[in-house]
Amino acid sequence: EMFVNLINNAREAILKTERGEGEIRINIWTENMLVCVSVRDNGEGMDKKTLRNLYTPFFTTKKTFQNWGIGMSQIRKTVDSHQGFINVESKLGKYTEFQIAIPIDL
Repeated sequence: EMFVNLINNAREAILKTERGEGEIRINIWTENMLVCVSVRDNGEGMDKKTLRNLYTPFFTTKKTFQNWGIGMSQIRKTVDSHQGFINVESKLGKYTEFQIAIPIDL
């Protein structure tokens, strides 16, 4: 569900742009006993306020009754519960990239 949520968010960010075309790149690799996943889109990007509140439960920038603003907080909880790491990089009007690293359980 975590990755489905990130991909859906990327798709929605792309649809908000006026470019007409979008791209979602997903990269998966291992590094230092971690499984790493990167999800990057060329959508609308996020402003500073959104980045500050990104993982706050019920915070949303979407204006629909179908959105509760809990997706990103759930992603953060999932990553934390696996003792992993999450990082986001975004430039307004250009892109957003999430990087998630979760320890390999041997």
